[in-house]
Amino acid sequence: MIRLIDTPEFQRLRRIKQLGLGLYTYQGAEHSRFTHSLGALHLMTRILDQLSDRYQISDRDHAAARAAALLHDVGHGPFSHAMENVLGVHHEQLTMQAVLSAETELGQTLSSYSRELPGRVSSIIEGTFKPAALAQLVSSQLDVDRMDYLLRDSLMTGAKYGLYDLEWIINALQIDEDGIGFI
Repeated sequence: MIRLIDTPEFQRLRRIKQLGLGLYTYQGAEHSRFTHSLGALHLMTRILDQLSDRYQISDRDHAAARAAALLHDVGHGPFSHAMENVLGVHHEQLTMQAVLSAETELGQTLSSYSRELPGRVSSIIEGTFKPAALAQLVSSQLDVDRMDYLLRDSLMTGAKYGLYDLEWIINALQIDEDGIGFI
C-alpha cells in the first residue's frame, strides 16, 4: 500500500479538496481527497479484519479490496463532481483507466504485485467483482467511502448531519448471497 500511496497519481490527491469550494463556507474544510482515501483504506482494513473472523476472504481478495478502497478517488479532479458534469466523464472511469494503464506508475505498481491485480481492483471499483460484498464495500449505500466522508466532513465543517456509530456498523456487518448487510 505504501508503494501505491507514493505514486504520482495518488499523491496528486493532496491538492484536491474533498469539498471543493466548501472551504469558503466552512473554514475548517481544508481536508483533501488524499486524507479521505487513506481513511477509506483504514476502514476497509478494519472491516476486512472483522469479517475475516467469520468468513473466508482470500489474501488476493483482501489485497484487491484494500487497494480499491485506497484508490477509489484517484480519478477525481478539481471541483470533484461538478467537473464530471462539465467533462461528461465520471471519476470512477478515470480511476479505472489509471489502474489498468501500463503507462501510469499506479498501474505499474499494481502489476508488479500481481499481473491480475489491476483488473481485480478495477472490477471492484466498477462494481462487477465477485464476491459482490467486496465491491459493495467500495461503492454502495453502505461503503467505506461514505463511512469515511460522512464522519470526516462532519468533523471538518462542524456540521452534525453526518454522525453515526461507526463501531456498531463495523461489528454488525455480515456477508450473505446478496452481499453486505447487518445482523
